[in-house]
Amino acid sequence: MPLVEESVVIARPPQEVFEFLAKFENLSVYDAFVTASGQVGDGPPGLGTRGWGTTRFMGQQSDWTVEYTEFEPPR
Repeated sequence: MPLVEESVVIARPPQEVFEFLAKFENLSVYDAFVTASGQVGDGPPGLGTRGWGTTRFMGQQSDWTVEYTEFEPPR
């Protein structure tokens, strides 16, 4: 499985940035390839939270699910 890493400097407190990035429904705001995404189930994001999404890249569409296996706010 490929590893993708990105970085950007955001002039906001780390906790605020973490809370935004941890919500699956926000993925399309900062990842142009994500066309839809959301959380599986209810409750706040945390260890074990699962998410789903659809990515479109180079004419191909991929549906995926993921699970938080590490969750250390605000890191």
